[in-house]
Amino acid sequence: MQPHPWYEDAQLLRTLPLHLSVYGAYLRRMIDPETQLARGGSFLLRRMQDLIRWRGLPREQAFRVDGLTVHVDLLDNRWLWVLGELQGRGAEAQLIERTLGPGGMMLDIGANHGSYTLLAGRRVGPTGRVVAFEPQPLLARLLRQSLASNGMRQGTVHELALGEQAGASTFFIPAAGSGSGGLHAAFSAQGRHERLEVRVARLDELLPEPIPRENALVKMDCEGGELGALRGGRRALSSLPPLLLELNAQAATAAGSSLAELRDELQTIGYRHCAELSAPSRSEPLATLPLQPLRNVVVLA
Repeated sequence: MQPHPWYEDAQLLRTLPLHLSVYGAYLRRMIDPETQLARGGSFLLRRMQDLIRWRGLPREQAFRVDGLTVHVDLLDNRWLWVLGELQGRGAEAQLIERTLGPGGMMLDIGANHGSYTLLAGRRVGPTGRVVAFEPQPLLARLLRQSLASNGMRQGTVHELALGEQAGASTFFIPAAGSGSGGLHAAFSAQGRHERLEVRVARLDELLPEPIPRENALVKMDCEGGELGALRGGRRALSSLPPLLLELNAQAATAAGSSLAELRDELQTIGYRHCAELSAPSRSEPLATLPLQPLRNVVVLA
């Protein structure tokens, strides 16, 4: 049985602060079951966030979703996506469920609030290993809290970005939501945004041993930083574990590269096949991978 959205959980709503309970109750009443949109929902969300700022209310909140506790930032619109991801309905969550088992390993590169880190941690269990990479300090701290709240000692959070060379760089966080945050201003700093200095490391320096091919998954979503992360992780990826990768031509261009270069790098590492996330069992030659439109794909040995 699929779990209900968070706003359908009456018991959860009763445990939340009043402003969140009101927002959830409004969604519960007004949501369109086909589009999953509520008329006036975005306006009410902005007013709720204004209330948090003006009244100095806590911006951090813990939710219990499908048996997992997640700590979120209510001033970051990404939190609504996080709750949906934890319900396990999306193709990414289903890929984690199919690919990983007890004792497995997952890398979550660009973890954000860590919904997939938590899903993978539950799947691999205490004998497995989940390594998350998130350069935004607030989100990295919230993810550590989420791992602790779920008793997931198998989870590790690295507060940094991955790249071809180690060092430091400016990270841009759009006001519209942290999900589009990244190292490249031409993509992540088009509107109102924050900026901060973050550490950049090479994956090969953090993981000296190759990631296993079996019972393993690498998820990479770093808004144009994928090519650099791959080049800095050739040894770690040399066993060719399945790679869940975002293809975003706009982000790649902003980073001074292209999706064709990204595909060439994957072939240099040794990957030869790919599959659409919607049909991961049907693989095609990586060389013929269509590079449009924006989507996630699974890259295979």
